Amino acid sequence: MVLNIKLKSKKNEFKLSNYNYFVEHKKKVIYYNGLNDNLFVLKDSEHSKVKNLLSNLDYFNYQFPTFFKKFVYLGFIIDSNFDELLYYKNRVKNSIEDDSFYQLTINPTLKCNFSCWYCSIHLAGAKRKDDYISESTMKNIINISKNKISNKKLKIFILEWFGGEPLLFYNEVIKPISNELFQYSKINNVKFEQHITTNGFLIDSYMIESMSKLNFNSFQITLDGDKRKHNKVRNENGKPSYSRIINNVKQLSNSIRNCIIYFRINYDKKTLLNVNRIINDLNGVNNNVIIISFHRLFQISKFKKEEQLLHNSRKAFEKAGFKLHSWAYQPNRSFACGLDRINHLAINYDGNVFKCNARDYSDKYKVGEVLAENNIVFNDKLREYYKKSTYDNDYCISCKHLPICAGLCIQRAKEFRENTKTNFSDICVVENTGVPITSFIIQKAKELNYI
Repeated sequence: MVLNIKLKSKKNEFKLSNYNYFVEHKKKVIYYNGLNDNLFVLKDSEHSKVKNLLSNLDYFNYQFPTFFKKFVYLGFIIDSNFDELLYYKNRVKNSIEDDSFYQLTINPTLKCNFSCWYCSIHLAGAKRKDDYISESTMKNIINISKNKISNKKLKIFILEWFGGEPLLFYNEVIKPISNELFQYSKINNVKFEQHITTNGFLIDSYMIESMSKLNFNSFQITLDGDKRKHNKVRNENGKPSYSRIINNVKQLSNSIRNCIIYFRINYDKKTLLNVNRIINDLNGVNNNVIIISFHRLFQISKFKKEEQLLHNSRKAFEKAGFKLHSWAYQPNRSFACGLDRINHLAINYDGNVFKCNARDYSDKYKVGEVLAENNIVFNDKLREYYKKSTYDNDYCISCKHLPICAGLCIQRAKEFRENTKTNFSDICVVENTGVPITSFIIQKAKELNYI
């Protein structure tokens, strides 16, 4: 992304961007602009000269106009009247209100074949009945979705499956809804994509073949460490799940070659000590579609040596040829969570509608419900989420990392407004990611083959 800024000849017409980073790495310096996600690399000797030029922009512009224009083009140098924060705010507003995009998250059930101790559904006290979505609710969801797809402004429709474990009801719920909306999207020339968050245990050849035909192009599957650690946490009434999940991921990665599989590795204070054993077990997987993402369990506070252990684990996976994802850093995305967008809702199996699927599904968080008239009726709670922007607090507004992390998600932003005693560092994604911003920038430079 570049900024359309015209060069001016008068003095003091330029300034440095507030979102520039200069990261040293092996006798080189990585130049990165967080607002525009632009990056290039210079040698140390080159950087020392450029550093002096950046301290005197008038001289820089006068002596090296062509070189100067490149810095302006990439957003490292900006017009003195250009308000970067306002530019970012407008970008966020456009992303949040984008009506060419619609994403719907569906929980076929809250039931799960595992009983992980840290499950947000269980800990939140959500009702976890054996029920799954009814045929009438399915029909209404299909009709509501078709109305969205028929909108001439819509370009992309994304169907996301969550739970509980959504694959418990693949044939009964996922396949029929997917098939009908996929076919309807084709007729209306709307791009149709699907994502599913699953524990991966129930995936089989039949599902993979079916998913391939129904445009399932991204998956999130979780491991809780190496085989021994994982099986202690994730099991089916004591039945180990690790090896089966690994084999399913191998089959999935080699069968749907245009998909992305986010392999989420949850960790506590001990997990990272042996997490590298997973690498050997993944022998035979298609590395090109796998993205490794480490997440500390939210019940676990930051611990001693976490950053170093996480760095070592990420480095080992990188060396083995895997792509890495830092969940806290999402440049150009302009929102912390997809559900922040106005055109992204989560529908529970009982037909109740929510903005967040990381809380319990009680009336406290309910923003609406699917009615028999094939429509969603919203309550006043939905307005509360959009009273202020998610970054509209003193911490985010003044933070250099804002364009990269996008601030709080819509749920945490609302909760932070309602509870002024909350310690912001406890909910700040950058403070809790375990991956320094410098590591993110270095990783990005490596992905671009600049270093």
